[in-house]
Amino acid sequence: MAAKHMEPKTTKNKIDFLPHISDEDSSFRKSFSFLGTLFLLLTLIGLGDFFNNRRAGV
Repeated sequence: MAAKHMEPKTTKNKIDFLPHISDEDSSFRKSFSFLGTLFLLLTLIGLGDFFNNRRAGV
């Protein structure tokens, strides 16, 4: 009986919150993926320079 009582509540909450979360999540995911890619590139370039300098004996 408790499970039947809880079920409509959760589905209703999902329906209510999904539009807000999906809109914010997509924009957040785009900006986060862009920043993450930029950070990864800069890190790889920085590490490449660091190891090249060590190998060259500088």
